[in-house]
Amino acid sequence: MVGAAAAVQNIVPIPVADLVVLVGAFLVAAHPLGWLDVFLAAWIGNAGVALLVYALARYYRSGRAEPRIVRWLLAKRDTDPRAADAPRNWDLFPVFVGCFLPVRPLLPILAGLGGIPFWRLLLPLGGAAAVWYAGIVLVGSTGGRNFQAVGRAFTEYNREFTLATVALLAVAAVLWLIRRRRRSS
Repeated sequence: MVGAAAAVQNIVPIPVADLVVLVGAFLVAAHPLGWLDVFLAAWIGNAGVALLVYALARYYRSGRAEPRIVRWLLAKRDTDPRAADAPRNWDLFPVFVGCFLPVRPLLPILAGLGGIPFWRLLLPLGGAAAVWYAGIVLVGSTGGRNFQAVGRAFTEYNREFTLATVALLAVAAVLWLIRRRRRSS
């Protein structure tokens, strides 16, 4: 389930998938190496499907069907006419950073359509997925190991949340009553 949720993020960037990974790490925190299983499932699911999307885009691309955005992203800054024949390269750092942005599902598609070499995408994509899911699994497994402290924090937060909700409902009721009286008079 963790791997499937992480894989879905390559199609639809939904934060619920990260929540599934977090809860998975929280639940297996009692097992000494449970965090590693959750991390590997999330990382392989996410990076594996991203590379599959890349492979499909690369398979179905054609020189004339290349989107303008791909040409713009891959254009050489140099105006030298010989630069058009030069091999296309993506720098590793911008691709790595792009993996943390909401446009992450577009990166493998654009790379596949642009004919980017497999290894130029694998390193930043796999590294960014590893960093992202390592952080989520670390937070979840730490919370699972310290379940009593997390429970106390939620109890305190729950009390304050209830008081804030009651106060907001009271303000909304007073505003509704004032507005109703103004309309009727």
